Amino acid sequence: MLSSTTPQTLSDLYMPSAGAPWTGLSASLLSPLAKSNSYPNVASSLSSSTPMAMTNPPGGTFRQGFSSSTPYPPPDCYTGCDNTSLSMLHDKINMQSKGIENLTNTVRRLEEERNFYYRTVRDLRDELTHLNRHVTDNRGDAHSDQKVELWQREVTQDIHSLQQQVRSRGTDDNASSQVAALARDLHELKIHLHDECESMKRTIDGVKSRLGKVEMDVNVLRSGNADLTLKQQMAEECTLKMTNGHKSVAAEVSRMVKDRKENKLDITELKSSLRTVRAKLGHIEARMYAGVGTPGKVPHGADFDNLLSPDTSDLDLDLSSSDGGGFDGCELDSHDFTMSGDDVKLKPGTETFLESADLDLSTTDLTSGDPLDINDLT
Repeated sequence: MLSSTTPQTLSDLYMPSAGAPWTGLSASLLSPLAKSNSYPNVASSLSSSTPMAMTNPPGGTFRQGFSSSTPYPPPDCYTGCDNTSLSMLHDKINMQSKGIENLTNTVRRLEEERNFYYRTVRDLRDELTHLNRHVTDNRGDAHSDQKVELWQREVTQDIHSLQQQVRSRGTDDNASSQVAALARDLHELKIHLHDECESMKRTIDGVKSRLGKVEMDVNVLRSGNADLTLKQQMAEECTLKMTNGHKSVAAEVSRMVKDRKENKLDITELKSSLRTVRAKLGHIEARMYAGVGTPGKVPHGADFDNLLSPDTSDLDLDLSSSDGGGFDGCELDSHDFTMSGDDVKLKPGTETFLESADLDLSTTDLTSGDPLDINDLT
């Protein structure tokens, strides 16, 4: 601050009281300081230490018509004053006025810079909030959140320290150097913030790339699961078809085995029926030979058992004797009966003879699903 003290002689001549305000300077010079709330010390010091008006000197009076716009009254209005001293005082007052104007301009410039820095800090805070929201939306890891919070605290501390420096340096004499230092600090802070923002952007880009890779892996796994599901469905369909085919084959085999068993049973029944027929025919033949009394060779014993054995493969039963003997007109051979369907029928000539013997062969029933063929009987 500019000193408000003057030489003792000039103070005794022109300043009766140190605290009296001067009216020779324009009040508009201190209006920015009076309106400013950020620099109360500067405004109060300027108001208390800067003379704003001049009173009548103890040895003389101001001449009539003196205007407050005049920097200093003419020297001839004072009695007993040296012209050299008055010129020096006039020069010092002009220097003080210029210094006050410079200080006012400096304060105004500082206020503008402070507003600019406040806006810059507000923009940085908005950008920081946006980055925090963006990181939260992208679900950054815990380390990134801690880093952002730490960086935010550091930035807040730097902002508070800068505000304190601005308030404390507002009343310094060397305002230009302090403003330059403050500008350098703010520039360094801006560079630091820019670097931090770039680092955060790189971190966010890395998180985005990792998220993209994870999404690609998830899509690949989903497609692989879909392929596996399709293959499993195809395998299940093939297994079901094979199972159905196996069941049908097993059913067919079971049916064939059942048919074979039924055929075996039918063949067994046919063989039994054939043995019964052969036995009856042998019995009939024996009775025929015994009833007529004609000597002839009747098969008996082992020959008769061989004739009626189930191993006999044909129905050609020769009822005649081996030497050609027979009964009188009653010779019976295999041509005297026929086998039609399931009944055994005799020829008309033989039928008359069997009626006399009271033998009914119609009761012999050969149960078979197919027509009886002599070649099928083994």
